[in-house]
Amino acid sequence: MQIESLNNTSLCNTNTMAFMEELLNLEYLQDTTNEVGNFLTQHITKDYGFSVNLRIEGVNIKDEQF
Repeated sequence: MQIESLNNTSLCNTNTMAFMEELLNLEYLQDTTNEVGNFLTQHITKDYGFSVNLRIEGVNIKDEQF
């Protein structure tokens, strides 16, 4: 009974660590996307008057007219 409990705890810790790793990956992706959006806003759209609309798999990230 105690061994089964330890195995369940280990599995839970493994799943928790995997979940936390995925959250960190998503946070990194969001930060990178924000950096790209900021670069486009600061260096391209203001110089040339482009409209910026970033999409990732159909999800609207930023939709602003400059």
